Amino acid sequence: MSTSKGARKHKFPNDTYHDTGKKAIFGDGSELEIYFSEGEGHFVLYGEEILTITENGVIMNNLEVSDGVVVDGDDLEDVITGEEIDPLSVHLNQTTPQTMVGQFNFPEVRAGSVSHNTDWDSTGHQTMVGSAKPWEDLRIEPSVRQAAGTGVPSFEKWYDDLAGTSRGVFLYSFTKENTANQKEVFFTVQMPHAWDGGVLSMHIHWVPAATENATDVIWGMEYCMKDIGEVYGDTTIVYTSATLIPDDANITAGKHYISEFADITPGADANGISMVLIGRIFRRSGDASDTYTNKVGLMYIDLHYQLNSLGSTDEYLK
Repeated sequence: MSTSKGARKHKFPNDTYHDTGKKAIFGDGSELEIYFSEGEGHFVLYGEEILTITENGVIMNNLEVSDGVVVDGDDLEDVITGEEIDPLSVHLNQTTPQTMVGQFNFPEVRAGSVSHNTDWDSTGHQTMVGSAKPWEDLRIEPSVRQAAGTGVPSFEKWYDDLAGTSRGVFLYSFTKENTANQKEVFFTVQMPHAWDGGVLSMHIHWVPAATENATDVIWGMEYCMKDIGEVYGDTTIVYTSATLIPDDANITAGKHYISEFADITPGADANGISMVLIGRIFRRSGDASDTYTNKVGLMYIDLHYQLNSLGSTDEYLK
């Protein structure tokens, strides 16, 4: 099919006439040429026709563009109304290519490169791949979940107003204890449908009561996790690194710190939507690696994960 331009005008399905030879310029210098011939709209990229708009709909021809960003689209017209449009404002529609302004019938749309992209399928469902996947976190509220015992941390006031007369704010306090009496809390967490099934990055937000030089606070986590329909079994215990965020040489009273666990890689029986992790967080104060002698306040348990979609297309499957 010829892609030559001329001064002629051609009739389009809604009886609107259009000039030929409109172009959009991509970031790499390539040109998307749009012209009209005998009632059809033609889109040409790299010298090859990638899209044809006819009275009966849209015909796709090897549409494959990566890393393309429209930076200039002067004189690009809407194929329905003939009005000038911004190329970035063109909407893509699966079922009604000629009933709404600027909407074309694409079976699949991808923004980005082959390895790093956001993709919309024919139902409008969005998925992300590679560096397009954003990070999100689950904020887990600490809970004792036991009435008494040597491992129960005190829930006590940590800060109040300048006059010292307010009710104040409270945290669970983790004191320096031997192994048999280490303080602990319990939690469960269910993974969202948007999770990509990849690594889980767990960490602890905490605050120290006193300044101590060249000391370390170490946290432990005991956990097990399974998908819907799988059977729970033995637990795993992991510990935080002595390297803090921020990585101070000395621990400063009242400062907000983060302690990180090594990333957890779920197995095939624990990487699906609504996977539930059952956990216990404790201060490893009875071990020689924990050298801080004062108490610390537990603020939050936090779990970072990556999303590869906005959710699932099925209620219990992805």
